[in-house]
Amino acid sequence: MDVFRFAKLPPQANDPTRRYRLVRGGEGDDVGSVEVGGDAPHGDAVVLTVACLPVLSDAAREDALATTRRFLDELIAGWGLKADELRTGPGEWVEQPDGSFRLREEYRVS
Repeated sequence: MDVFRFAKLPPQANDPTRRYRLVRGGEGDDVGSVEVGGDAPHGDAVVLTVACLPVLSDAAREDALATTRRFLDELIAGWGLKADELRTGPGEWVEQPDGSFRLREEYRVS
């Protein structure tokens, strides 16, 4: 069982990006956000952006990323597609001025 889950946020007008709150399982603590953008399911690219608040340790951040990647695979499969490869190299966590960490990856889908 994953420690993290996703709470869908309402869509914004004229923006196909899917947004989710990243929530720590049992406690329900908001620990970050996930955005799934790109032109899929109608195109061939998916952009994943994960932001984690500074309350997560390095190990917890990596667990959240692994859970998010599995979630992305399931989302893409629901469109009848699969993620073929990373268009960019594996993302690296970049510390933000507020102490949070952000990672971005782009996938090719077919």
